[in-house]
Order: sequence, then structure tokens, then C-alpha cells
Amino acid sequence: MHRLIAIAAITWSSIFLSACSEAPPVPTKQLSDGTQEIEIRVKSGYHPSVIEAKPDKPLTLKFFRDEAAGVHSCDQALSIPSQHISRPLPAQKEEVITLPAQKDGTEIAFECGMKMMKGKIRYNSKP
Repeated sequence: MHRLIAIAAITWSSIFLSACSEAPPVPTKQLSDGTQEIEIRVKSGYHPSVIEAKPDKPLTLKFFRDEAAGVHSCDQALSIPSQHISRPLPAQKEEVITLPAQKDGTEIAFECGMKMMKGKIRYNSKP
């Protein structure tokens, strides 16, 4: 019995710790007009959840909520608190948000309406 409890504890710990580890950053796509963009799939989280953007260039975020219409979840709303942005994310539709250029080292968080799902944008001038 003790062995079974120990195995369950180890399994739970590894699942919990892997869920808490941060995903590697995904770079934005650099467009010929000097702007940048990235597509973010929303389904039980943000994919990617960590975005690396270049400073001093506007950034277009294209959120697509990949859920059936009528499915109620906390990812129905998006908030970018530092930018005073709050938007609904309708199912199977793209919601486009353009952020102004930011300084090197800036980090902008985004989250679902219940603050359970989180993502971030890191502005980094290093290659």
C-alpha cells in the first residue's frame, strides 16, 4: 500500500512540475513592412504561451479559439492588463490585436478572463 502511494505521489509530482515549467519562447514572424506577427491557438491554454518579439516594432497577435461554438470555458475572454485590453474570443474565429512598439526588456502578460490561463510576450533585441 505504501509503495502504491509513493508511486502515485511521484507521478503526480512529475505531472504537476512539468505543467508548471515554462514553455520555450516562440519568435514572431518578421514582415517586410517592419512589423511582426504571431498566430496563437487558444484551446485549454495558449499555444504558444511564451512569445519572443523584437523591440521597437509593432506586434500583431492573431488569436484563434479552437473550440466548438457553444463550449463555455474561461478562454472565451482575453485580457492584456498592462495595455488595458479586454476582448471576447469567439469560437472558431480569429481575433486580431495590434500592440504598439515596446522597448527592449519589456514583458507583457496576457490571460484568460478567469486569470487561470496565462501567456507572455518578451521583447528582446538579442538574436
